[in-house]
Amino acid sequence: MDRYLAFLKVLEHGSFTKAADALGYSQSAVSQMIQSLESELELTLLHRGHRGVKLSPEGETLLPYIQSAVNHYN
Repeated sequence: MDRYLAFLKVLEHGSFTKAADALGYSQSAVSQMIQSLESELELTLLHRGHRGVKLSPEGETLLPYIQSAVNHYN
């Protein structure tokens, strides 16, 4: 569930660093969580760039399901 929470925080803050601060993790840990999730799903969920992150088309498709899973977990 941590990977899903990290994914949502990265979207909320638009940055791996800001999401890491909000979650109490290092930026590297959050990056690894997202990479692990993308690897497991065999999809790119986020496009990373100099101006932050944006959802990929696959990420947009999965976002409601991830949000629902996190809501049910909470």
